[in-house]
Amino acid sequence: ILNAIKSEELSDTLCMVVRYSGGIKLGAGGLIRAYGSAARGVLRSAPTVIHIPTVRLRLVINTQYSGSVYALAARFNGVTSG
Repeated sequence: ILNAIKSEELSDTLCMVVRYSGGIKLGAGGLIRAYGSAARGVLRSAPTVIHIPTVRLRLVINTQYSGSVYALAARFNGVTSG
């Protein structure tokens, strides 16, 4: 399962495969292939959501520094208000 996640170049991902008992005995190698194949199929068909972490800050500064603060925020694609 981890190889399937890595091959799809994903991070911070949860993938769970459930196998009900009572079926064909696959052995260790068969289980690895079955779980990997199931995980790979789901990961390829599921939508990918890109999450960009953000932080909300409130700054209290002298007015003389406001230009520098706005320039720095713009440099890192920050959103400013106020």
